[in-house]
Amino acid sequence: MGYPRGEGPGIRGVCEASMDQKAKVAAVLFEPYGALLEIETDERDWYAYLNLARFLEYRGVSLTADALRWLWFETLARQVGESTERYPEVDARAAWREIVSTHRDPCRDQPDLDFGTFLADVTMLHRALTRRTLRLMEGVRPLLEGLHGRLRLGVVTDAQPDYILPELEITGIRRLFDVIVISGAHGYRKPDTRLFQEALAAAGVPPHQALFVGVDTGRDIAGARAAGMHTALVLTPYGSKDIALAEPDVVLDRTADLAGLLDTMPDRTA
Repeated sequence: MGYPRGEGPGIRGVCEASMDQKAKVAAVLFEPYGALLEIETDERDWYAYLNLARFLEYRGVSLTADALRWLWFETLARQVGESTERYPEVDARAAWREIVSTHRDPCRDQPDLDFGTFLADVTMLHRALTRRTLRLMEGVRPLLEGLHGRLRLGVVTDAQPDYILPELEITGIRRLFDVIVISGAHGYRKPDTRLFQEALAAAGVPPHQALFVGVDTGRDIAGARAAGMHTALVLTPYGSKDIALAEPDVVLDRTADLAGLLDTMPDRTA
């Protein structure tokens, strides 16, 4: 069920103004994790690094599971610390390149690595080994299929390209999106407005005709509002729901409830 500001269960002190259901919204953009996809990962799982270490042995890298796990988090922390961005994002491929390049035994007789292919593979392998759950949230597929062709649909997400793009394919919804903007390809995360602005430009839609559906007030709602978009907050267990950080225009119990708010929207013209 959808609620205008101030009417959602558990949402208090929000302004009375709400998004006009008959506004000419031409695009809907989503944070997929938590709003479209239910996912659970454990990047500290020792056994994941044990299997990764065994895989890397075949490429001349000899590290224990403990050492590999430490290097992964230390490398990411250094990336964040060295970034000049206000909201820095890590680069998983660059982290694996550094780890492999630094610890590969130059004395072993082995073929040269095609880093372009290898880094994508090891990044996706790491994700696969640390992933516990991945599935579409209830009602998401019919919602997206119903909106596809009527409105421009897009994704603006804090993720790595080697994570989110395959996961959208695995769950069968990638084809439904016109625009996909990923923080890992830019070096900065939400609420940086540049991510939203890039998605709007790619969609060819002005901010006041776009709705962003997110799960975190500090990252999703704050960033989208700063970019001039309408916003909807989904009450999933993911992300902050602190409205002191940013006030959503609409509160949804489930992302699927968005259909009820958009039923009166006119079809998008070509």
